[in-house]
Amino acid sequence: MIDYNITLKPMSGDLDIVSLNTLLEEGLQNMIENIKKITNIADGNIVNTHANNPKFFAPISNGNMTSNVSGQKILNKISDILTSDQSVNINDTVFGFQVIIMPKGGKPKPTWEYLDLFSKNKRCIAQIKNQDELCCPRAIIVGLSYKTSVILGQHLNDYQIKNLRLGKYDVQTRLTKELCQQLEVNDNRPFTYRDISKVEKLLKIQIKVVNADNCCEIDYTGNTKFTF
Repeated sequence: MIDYNITLKPMSGDLDIVSLNTLLEEGLQNMIENIKKITNIADGNIVNTHANNPKFFAPISNGNMTSNVSGQKILNKISDILTSDQSVNINDTVFGFQVIIMPKGGKPKPTWEYLDLFSKNKRCIAQIKNQDELCCPRAIIVGLSYKTSVILGQHLNDYQIKNLRLGKYDVQTRLTKELCQQLEVNDNRPFTYRDISKVEKLLKIQIKVVNADNCCEIDYTGNTKFTF
């Protein structure tokens, strides 16, 4: 792992957001090109980037990418995760680049292929199909159903729990929106790590976020004193 910082020096006049984004993108791209030279990266090798900042709950990763690694994709990932009212000082951000040299010839199936297989066989993983931005709170509600029949103070029978997991008859949607309401979180946007932390405090549970696109790396681990 090689870490870099970007330092923006004071300039005369104010930079507009487009010019600033261009400067950051060029800086990150120069880092990537330098990494390629240092490591002699070849086709099939994996490059993973992390951005860490004191304001982030956990390092932000763009996932393992074997090609088309670019500064813009890193910035887009950070923008996707931050909420509209959040801002970070880029000078305080550390960008880490990890290059994995993949062996040639026969090798075991990668973890993400097992993840896809488990999803198709419905083993270990519960798939949630939705058309809104509430993937995370829905996953939390469904996960709770495997531990308890009492969710947000409501007692569910076996039939209701089955429909909750399948996403039928609005049981899942109703409880998901109830969770958002108790958290005082808008139910029309994706959850952030800050929102997940609020859920842990409200329900006294620990939540882990697994990155399916990054070899099942754990992107977030909540309060360890909550084990439920």
